[in-house]
Amino acid sequence: MSFGENLQYYRAREGLTQEELAERLEVSRQSVSKWESNTSFPEMEKLMTLCSLFQTDLDTLVRGDAQAACQEDAVGYDRHMNAFSNAVAGGVGLILLGVAAALGLYGLAGIPDTWCGAVILSAVAVAVAI
Repeated sequence: MSFGENLQYYRAREGLTQEELAERLEVSRQSVSKWESNTSFPEMEKLMTLCSLFQTDLDTLVRGDAQAACQEDAVGYDRHMNAFSNAVAGGVGLILLGVAAALGLYGLAGIPDTWCGAVILSAVAVAVAI
């Protein structure tokens, strides 16, 4: 994709009009229009501001494929959040299992309170480590 296409994509993704983007960059709306039609290019300072605004790197903005880069980020984020939620669920399950085991040992086997506390504490420590 060209710089102009990438700029249009990022601007649309953020829900900005050409005029709103121009106000943020302190340029005219016509300048943004020229950038998007690839008839002119912004100064380096404006490019860096665009990168910050759209949370992208300069290479992707100027030469890359913005749409593909955003889709790749979404896939990585989803994978990370799924792994995180599985770890949290496993930790909570381990704590509940530790409490159930401690109560079972205390009620059925008559194990002293200190040992039951140690079982619960161990389960919590492993859950936190996860």
